[in-house]
Amino acid sequence: WYYLFVCLDFAGRVCWTARLSPHTFTSPWIMLGLTLAELVRRIISTMIRIEAQFYREEKEEQQSATALARQKANLTHQQKEWT
Repeated sequence: WYYLFVCLDFAGRVCWTARLSPHTFTSPWIMLGLTLAELVRRIISTMIRIEAQFYREEKEEQQSATALARQKANLTHQQKEWT
């Protein structure tokens, strides 16, 4: 899926660049199509960013939970040594 999204992102950026030159496309329907393509590109890009942020935060939570479990195990081991 990501390869498809990368291709769509590229196509959307090309459409956005084409929209910068209004003399290139004079038809309002073509301009509407280019605008909609850019809108879809931005929506897809936002969804991918949100998903990446979610997985990044989930990974950080797992790492902190693992570190906390290790600290607890070390404390328990040290307490057993003292008694």
